[in-house]
Amino acid sequence: MEQAIYLLLKYKYAILFPLAIFEGPIVTVIAGFLSSTGILNPFLALLIIVPGDITGDSLYYSLGRCGRKGWIYRFSNWVGLTNEKLQSAEAYFSNNPRKAIPLSKVVLGVGVAGLFLAGRSRFPYPKFILICAITSVVQCRAYLCIGYFFGYAYQQINDTLNYVAIACIAVAVSIILILFIRSKMKTK
Repeated sequence: MEQAIYLLLKYKYAILFPLAIFEGPIVTVIAGFLSSTGILNPFLALLIIVPGDITGDSLYYSLGRCGRKGWIYRFSNWVGLTNEKLQSAEAYFSNNPRKAIPLSKVVLGVGVAGLFLAGRSRFPYPKFILICAITSVVQCRAYLCIGYFFGYAYQQINDTLNYVAIACIAVAVSIILILFIRSKMKTK
């Protein structure tokens, strides 16, 4: 965390894009805080962070898209992502893209799986990127405002985001385990 602040103080806008790709929410909060102190311009920061966030989403989408063969395919099959489940996910993304993709971006911790599934189910990339862009603008503005007004508490905000992510992961793992156990009991 302190490293991100140091990098932003030293390189400002030049480092903002790559940091936003991998650490979007907390980097956006920190950028909001630095904007409140006059170190960064919040509008310029937003213009850099949103494309960084979308680039990260595109990377996860690409992993899913390429995940139909090779080691990613074997790994996803090993964790239970079968062709039947993939078809179900594809139908869900086709029927509910305005719900599934934003939810995948907003839910911390497990949201990456939704972005990966969007690519894996071959959801059309132009639609995917449009929905991601709209969601990113709203989400990044919210995080930037949180940082601007409450950025002095960035460590507590980071801890809270981590707790939320851990809780989301725990719920997702629990649901997956329950579904896995139920499917094994049905086959017996």
